[in-house]
Amino acid sequence: MFRFPDHIGGIVRDTDTNRLHGVSWGSRRLYSWQLDEELNVTDTHAEPVANKQGYVDYQDCQYAGDSKMLCSGIAGYPGGFRLGGIELVDLTTDTPVWQVPVVRETETGTAMTQNPFWFETTDAGLRAYFAPEDNSTHLYIYDISLP
Repeated sequence: MFRFPDHIGGIVRDTDTNRLHGVSWGSRRLYSWQLDEELNVTDTHAEPVANKQGYVDYQDCQYAGDSKMLCSGIAGYPGGFRLGGIELVDLTTDTPVWQVPVVRETETGTAMTQNPFWFETTDAGLRAYFAPEDNSTHLYIYDISLP
């Protein structure tokens, strides 16, 4: 553990490079720290990199392999419109390489990508888990068939 002068979330460990990655509140800044063999941060100073996307604020991220992280989030727009989204980010360039909007909401109108999520592979494609509501939530599970 270490202290850092920003609110850091969406933390993932790139197992290919042994680096720790995180995003600022609102995910406008991306950070990266080198880890040693015992998984300790070797330098607690990290220069922020501007996030090259701007349509959603990442709420959660997971390591996807091959120096990529999968992030989900939401953003509010004028008129009360809220949009969720999922992005695959290349950690070597801090650039989104795949983006998809997510319009699915809970029965109460909460964006599915508002809070924690998890994706895993299945024989048929992907399984997605979402826990979108604050305080008390339901676990939403979706199976996605891929060709």
